[in-house]
Amino acid sequence: MLIDVVSSRLSSKAQTWIDILGTVFFLMPMAITIMWLSWPVFVDAYQSSEVSSNAGGLPVWPGRLMLPVGFLLLILQGFSELIKRVAFLQGLIPDPSEKDDGPTAEELLAAELRRERGEAA
Repeated sequence: MLIDVVSSRLSSKAQTWIDILGTVFFLMPMAITIMWLSWPVFVDAYQSSEVSSNAGGLPVWPGRLMLPVGFLLLILQGFSELIKRVAFLQGLIPDPSEKDDGPTAEELLAAELRRERGEAA
């Protein structure tokens, strides 16, 4: 919350630098560490054919696999955000943190379908 108050008073380039530093020094190390540490837990559950203690004994490994896969996806999203922020700083794309107040693609499609339906009737 404090970072939001401070960064709201900064320029968009300064906010972008905060995003880059936060991603590189906080998000990525945390996500990589959790993914790295959760992988052996999954492998152990898979190799030992661990099952739930509930009636029916469902296998545990699919649930244990979700943690490293989820953090892998978070790491990939972090790289995507880093690429966008660096591209913005180089002037290659508009500011990715700006909100577009225009209609969404879904709203435009709905309006077009309504127009076509009105014309057909």
